[in-house]
Amino acid sequence: MKRFLCIRMVCYALLLLVVMSLHISAADPPVSEKQKIEALIHQVENLSDAVFIRNNKEYDAKSAAIFLRSKWKAALDDIMTAQEFITKIATLPRI
Repeated sequence: MKRFLCIRMVCYALLLLVVMSLHISAADPPVSEKQKIEALIHQVENLSDAVFIRNNKEYDAKSAAIFLRSKWKAALDDIMTAQEFITKIATLPRI
């Protein structure tokens, strides 16, 4: 349970970093929500020592990224923003 909360916090931190990086240069074109989501997944995919748990089974970061992408593709019509991706796809399931 603590690891899921950790994943959620990592996703929020990564989203914050992505959003902050958008404001570095006013000359840069705005990043689309799709690009923000891909950046979040990319950051998860490249975590070196992270372990993700799903259904009581451990997965590495690359497997977690594959899972996140597949869930995102299955819910494309419902996910319009990076914030929605975090709350609906990349967080602890609600029981």
